[in-house]
Amino acid sequence: MGESGGWFVQEGKRGQTVLHEAVNRCDTEVVNAVVNCSSLDVNFETYDGLTALDMAISRRWNDGSRVLVQAGGRISDDQQRNCHSPIDVD
Repeated sequence: MGESGGWFVQEGKRGQTVLHEAVNRCDTEVVNAVVNCSSLDVNFETYDGLTALDMAISRRWNDGSRVLVQAGGRISDDQQRNCHSPIDVD
């Protein structure tokens, strides 16, 4: 199981953090709050190897994707191999 403490607790079934869950709900307020927490790794991967940014892009959630890119979010290696690319954040 993942690290514990604050925002970084992984749930057991999929290995998602509160950030992944907020992206699943397209909850901009929670995503902003979580990425502003200095102890969180925004590139933490689920058990399936997905980052929060991977999930936001797959949901076509541009607002959340922008927040994650600006916070240092990256696409996982697996998703890069599958030709997914970051959104334009200009």
